[in-house]
Amino acid sequence: MPIHTLKNFICKNHLTYFLKKHIIENMKKINKNMTIEQVLKIDSKLADVLTGFGMHCIYCPMSLMETLEEAATVHEIDCDFLVEKLNQTLKDKSTK
Repeated sequence: MPIHTLKNFICKNHLTYFLKKHIIENMKKINKNMTIEQVLKIDSKLADVLTGFGMHCIYCPMSLMETLEEAATVHEIDCDFLVEKLNQTLKDKSTK
């Protein structure tokens, strides 16, 4: 491989790495004050995480108004752990 091609390859890979890192660090984070609807607008696949916790309220009209914290309280779920899992799922998905 010619040296100029190798330099371009290395520069592009570094740029890709830093852009990806920047996007991940600055992506929208989920917090307990968001409604279920807001969470699902970020990524509809997060419904799998919610239903995995037994929160089938994604199909309920209350999901338009109810925050994650309120829903977690009703379902006796640790809200901080739920939010952590939702954000981890988003992060894992963005690094693929």
